[in-house]
Amino acid sequence: MCQIVHFPICDELCPGRCYDSTIVGCCHPECAVGCTGPSNSDCLMCKYFKAGDACVSSCPGGVSVRNGQDCLED
Repeated sequence: MCQIVHFPICDELCPGRCYDSTIVGCCHPECAVGCTGPSNSDCLMCKYFKAGDACVSSCPGGVSVRNGQDCLED
């Protein structure tokens, strides 16, 4: 059986993804496909990279190894 995912209709001011239909319910811009809250650690999947529990646009300084989207320290 296939999984069915229902997303709310986002407020027009949200950057495309939301967890609630109000402007307060917008996902963080680093989220790729949706979220459970407003923080960059609430993303269902990261748009670029993941450092610890948070989605980020680039791996932080001191990180020179990546495993797919995950930023890893040497």
